[in-house]
Amino acid sequence: MGEKGAGNIDLGGQGAGFNPVTMMAGIAVGSAVGKNIAGTLDNSINQNDAKQGVPPAVPITKYYVSKEGKPVGPYDLNNLRNMVASGNLSPDSLVWKEGMPEWQKASMQSELSGIFPPKI
Repeated sequence: MGEKGAGNIDLGGQGAGFNPVTMMAGIAVGSAVGKNIAGTLDNSINQNDAKQGVPPAVPITKYYVSKEGKPVGPYDLNNLRNMVASGNLSPDSLVWKEGMPEWQKASMQSELSGIFPPKI
């Protein structure tokens, strides 16, 4: 390494010397490879946890209600029940949810049939 072998250490007379630059390069490469492997394993574990540990969110159906010809909402089923109880939603009220081609009476929606009191 240095002049007349200065900085080299003879490890047994076989001509193999201690080369700090080579060792540092080896450490750097080993560290990079180790981080890469650790990151890959971490991602694999996190993906498996996401697939197995937590189910996806339950979709919540929300309806808009026509009030004086204008859409208001969206309201989930609990809000619609409260509106029925307070007299703000009747079976004849027009409702719409995503995926419906047009507004329809609330009584025509199977999901809403249970929120209205039975007709006597």
